[in-house]
Amino acid sequence: MPRKPPPSDAIPIFRFSTDAFPERERISAWREIFGRTVVNLDVEPLKADGFRAEATVCQLPGLGVLRASSAAVHLTHSRELIVDDDLSFMAAPTCPYAASQHGRDPVLDPGDGVLMDNAEVGSIRLASFSRFTTFRVPVTAIAPLVSDLGAAIARRIPAGNAALKLLVSYLASALDTEALVTLELQQLAVTHVHDLLALALGATRDAAHVATGRGVRAARLRGAKAFVTQHLARHELSVATVAAHLGVTPRYVHMLFATEAASFSEFVLAQRLVRAHQMLTDPRCTGRPISAIAFDAGFTDLSHFNRTFRRRFGSTPSDVRARAQRAGELRACRCVMPHGADGRAMVLLPQVGGLFALEAFAGVDADFYSASVLCCGACNNALGPPACYRCSTRVPIRTALVVFAIVRLAGNAANA
Repeated sequence: MPRKPPPSDAIPIFRFSTDAFPERERISAWREIFGRTVVNLDVEPLKADGFRAEATVCQLPGLGVLRASSAAVHLTHSRELIVDDDLSFMAAPTCPYAASQHGRDPVLDPGDGVLMDNAEVGSIRLASFSRFTTFRVPVTAIAPLVSDLGAAIARRIPAGNAALKLLVSYLASALDTEALVTLELQQLAVTHVHDLLALALGATRDAAHVATGRGVRAARLRGAKAFVTQHLARHELSVATVAAHLGVTPRYVHMLFATEAASFSEFVLAQRLVRAHQMLTDPRCTGRPISAIAFDAGFTDLSHFNRTFRRRFGSTPSDVRARAQRAGELRACRCVMPHGADGRAMVLLPQVGGLFALEAFAGVDADFYSASVLCCGACNNALGPPACYRCSTRVPIRTALVVFAIVRLAGNAANA
């Protein structure tokens, strides 16, 4: 089936992994394809044996973001690789590291941040395997917001810096490329990143005032929502617990949600209902009582859970679970129609209860049921999954029902 073309505002994404190459070619591929071509860096692994790295790069208007993991490595931005005057920010790697630029050589701890100037020669050395996020922004977007940009280059920003913590959290949760479906949403997210970076570097008074009401608020709202979704099972979850996590007052948390479509309480309830729905439709939770699922989703009153669930989804929890189970059983009843060694088509159906399977097939709304046809002459095993498919056909469901009934009747007669 051809893939749908991406929307016009889709975020360009580049993914790279050394696992895609033979081991002897991994370092050279990482250096040439990723290092020198994508991020304009010379890459020198500290240990050549077993080197592995992977990265995802996405480009938004005014912001390029790189999420990566890499073995210990030395990264050099040499003069021949200087192509612009953007700023790059290394945000909280998980290992100790060091940077060098403008005659400064800060030694940094895990979680620290550092700003680098792409218009100058510089380097970063990751001491061991690390996961990290780094991003680049136009210097023209940040310079007006920062009191002394030159003084901020190659300076350690400690992991405890409040703005850095908000920035790292925002980068982890807000830059969801599937959620940023419009250019307006992308530009808003970029503006928030600019605000938070300026605060971490030392924003001017006017910029700090604007950022506090814009980027900081957005990051804290994201943080509040992320905390809620991660702790839905906690029955004591409240505005007070979220406020304590964010280091703000409960009143401030209410203010964060004041401009949202749902209040804090409504957001918590909606997320708990979604969590319960996910568990009710998860085959791994089939044997769990509905009351236990409600409890795990954060509900303490079963009648309240049933009432709000039905209002939200238009069905009772037991109805939702039953439909999900029927859908799963139907998926398990798919027919495979391979050719046997003698060239004749054979219909194979799963060994489930006859009446139940007939009901499952009869409940399908579609007139036809997809089946694959084995075309490879080398594959004659009609009893197991065929080794290759080169074409497909569609089998009328009534045909499948008739064949199934004949097979079952023949089996019953043989056993009589």
